[in-house]
Amino acid sequence: MTDKLFSRPEFRRRVFTGAVLFICITGLVLAAEFTCSGKVLLLGIIAALSLLAAYECARILDESRLGQALLVLSLLLPLCFVFSGAQGHFCSVSLADHPSEVLNAQSITSSVALSKNLSPSSVLGAMLAGLVLAVSALSVRSLWTMGSPDRILRGLGGSLVGVLHVGAGCAAVFAILCLSQGVVWFGYLVLVVALGDIAAYLVGSSVGGPKLLPAVSPGKTWSGAGGGLCVSVLTSLVYGILFVPQASTLGLLFLGALVAVIAQLGDLLKSTLKRSAGVKDSGAILPGHGGIYDRCDGILSASCLLLAVLVAYGGQ
Repeated sequence: MTDKLFSRPEFRRRVFTGAVLFICITGLVLAAEFTCSGKVLLLGIIAALSLLAAYECARILDESRLGQALLVLSLLLPLCFVFSGAQGHFCSVSLADHPSEVLNAQSITSSVALSKNLSPSSVLGAMLAGLVLAVSALSVRSLWTMGSPDRILRGLGGSLVGVLHVGAGCAAVFAILCLSQGVVWFGYLVLVVALGDIAAYLVGSSVGGPKLLPAVSPGKTWSGAGGGLCVSVLTSLVYGILFVPQASTLGLLFLGALVAVIAQLGDLLKSTLKRSAGVKDSGAILPGHGGIYDRCDGILSASCLLLAVLVAYGGQ
């Protein structure tokens, strides 16, 4: 079964695209860690991907052109606010002190020290305002166009799920990047979720077994979920030892497990939206993977959890 998996053209496209993404993301994270311009560039790319994910989500929900525009604008407006303070925020940290601060972090508390120029609370506030704007506009549109109460509730319910999943996830990612060790934790988030997703795909395709939730995602298996969980936990431990040495081993294991579970639930949520819309992928921009939303679903979900843990343990 493994030989058949490796010989599939789709698998080869998936591997090639994944390798290119890994190289690009690694370069961006390294640039963001050591230069203020790199941080602004990383923020800009994430913002662009967030808008594209919102657009893909709107297409899955079969929104009208107006609905798609509302979902994108709900992120675009607060993103303008974030960018207005990004340069001053990211360049306020001494570049000479920053590399040693990463490698010799005293505790998780030091990773959530905030800059007074742009704080996670201001970012979350701006993104929340965008979400309220989107929800209000979609509610008015649903009441105006759908007619019957049942159609209004079904249509509005799906739209709200999509808005909250993409919007809240993007807000959490931006808030994480506003922490003093935000780039380190962003790298943690991407690596733990991505490697867990790769392991789930490989183990599930090779081992097979009982389906996880066949009505929502027929290809996902319990063996794949277990394999992804184990790899995410191991990745969390290794990454933490290398870059957050004062974090406890038990804490890293527990955090890795939580991130893995929430990321897989986010994947199932996206699969539910796609299944209800009768589509296979959110887009076709990534050969072998689908759309941006297909690749970011787990990160969007897990980012909210990670932000809550960092702020809680940082005492903020």
